[in-house]
Amino acid sequence: MTNFVLTYKIEDKDEASDFIDFLRSEYPYNKLEIRHSIRYFAFAASDITSVEEDISTTIKEYGTSDSDYVALYYVKDENNPKIKKLMVYGTADLAEQDLKSISATEHENLLNDMLDIDFMAMKVEKQYK
Repeated sequence: MTNFVLTYKIEDKDEASDFIDFLRSEYPYNKLEIRHSIRYFAFAASDITSVEEDISTTIKEYGTSDSDYVALYYVKDENNPKIKKLMVYGTADLAEQDLKSISATEHENLLNDMLDIDFMAMKVEKQYK
């Protein structure tokens, strides 16, 4: 399993609520953090292709606005821990505009922390409670 982090902005509150409900049902081992009004949703999945397809297909079902975006962060290779960003919906400019409200260091630290969460340990721990 690979960890991923989404940052997203969906203006319509009902659509945003439906989107987070979808994410939580699709990826039951997850963590949501909100910093400076930016939503960070971390989760584990088997591969980037299925994640991108699931999220892209789902977001197109909503009545999104021109200011909505979904950015997916991941580490492609453990030997090269550089964080990659894939825009699933919207433009990189929209995501970058929102990121101006948080320092680059805080953003990167939060991404690193969330990409390092051991969701499999959470799964095992939950089974034995």
